[in-house]
Amino acid sequence: MHDLSAERPLIPAPGAPEQPRCAWRGLMVDSSRTFWPVDVMRELLDLMGRYRFNRLHWHLTDDAGWRFDVPEHPRLVEIGSRLDREPFHWYSNTDPEKRAEAIAAAPSDSTVGWYTDAQIAELIDIAAQRGIEIMPEIDLPGHMGAAIRAYPELGDPSLADLPAAEWPHRNDLLWPSERSARLVRTVVDRVCRLFPFDTVHIGGDECDYAVWEADSALMGRMAAQGLRDGRAIQGWFTDIARDQLRRNHRRAAAWDELVETPVRGDELIFAWRDGQGVRATQASGNDWVYADASRLYLNRLSGPAESEPAGMRPGFGVRSVLDDVDLPEDGALQGIQAAVWTEFIPDRRTLHYHLFPRLLAVAEIAWSGAGVTSWEEFEPRLRSEVAWLESQGVLPRPWDECTEYGQSRTADVPAAVLDGC
Repeated sequence: MHDLSAERPLIPAPGAPEQPRCAWRGLMVDSSRTFWPVDVMRELLDLMGRYRFNRLHWHLTDDAGWRFDVPEHPRLVEIGSRLDREPFHWYSNTDPEKRAEAIAAAPSDSTVGWYTDAQIAELIDIAAQRGIEIMPEIDLPGHMGAAIRAYPELGDPSLADLPAAEWPHRNDLLWPSERSARLVRTVVDRVCRLFPFDTVHIGGDECDYAVWEADSALMGRMAAQGLRDGRAIQGWFTDIARDQLRRNHRRAAAWDELVETPVRGDELIFAWRDGQGVRATQASGNDWVYADASRLYLNRLSGPAESEPAGMRPGFGVRSVLDDVDLPEDGALQGIQAAVWTEFIPDRRTLHYHLFPRLLAVAEIAWSGAGVTSWEEFEPRLRSEVAWLESQGVLPRPWDECTEYGQSRTADVPAAVLDGC
């Protein structure tokens, strides 16, 4: 495949400023829930380079899969890279029938695989040639279901001897212990050896504190250490990861929930929760990246649910991205990042359907700034660029009236709707 980043694109605008509005111009790709082969990742890097993105945030671990080798813990890939696609029946923000159809139709091998050291090095080199740096993510202490499937002693000890099918709750939280602490340190060291980028994302989102807090014996032990609730326990894990990153001369990044646990001020925060994430992150004073799910989570619907493949709601179209994204004037704001989560995106064609053309509006904003480009000026360039993508075998969402879908921004979305974002 030739380098798709080499030919001159129409987005950002040929007459755009020489210097970008956003220093951080990112795309987060979820390789945990769907394992993306190296050729698909290479193609994505080509396209990112074409549209002047400069950061790939690579989500490599989650409940659904573990995607890189840790020699000290071989079962992470022996077991964690071969899990079946989850049913996601607990998601309240998707159509149940469409969700079931998507999972049933997913290729059986779409959740199977892991990246070798050589493949990671190859992709890092390809990215560098296109002006892109790769930030890896190891999500902890929640979203560790794949690691716990591999090593049940890392999770809820009351479930360690039960088959996963009999677990009464998700069992995706690391249990505070010296064993779990060693795992975190080992994994952090491993990631720092594999990836040269100066920042490592440690997740920090969606920890169900009630699971820890329901264990009176655990809470008694934690209280003896001055840790009296689930938030403090998350902080304990975060301190372990941050300290190990510091030993490796790396900076920690995290999702915006981390600001509700102790932050030290040097973390890079990704404000994803609709509205509230930006407010909480700005109040923390940390450097941050605008990643608001309401207009930047590209796994959300891009048209009316009845005419779309499975996706999360509420949705939005490409015009809504251009018109509604608002980057605050804030010296701590480092840039903007879109995301594509892959619970219901099992193949390259569906990936492109969700990414394009909405990612092109993100590229325009990332370079030129929010509220700068009008839809009337942008639309002809966008149409031409979509045609070029199609000519290269990249198949965006068909161009129709849904380019205006979701144009009016809604109020903050209730937390229940955010489940699984």
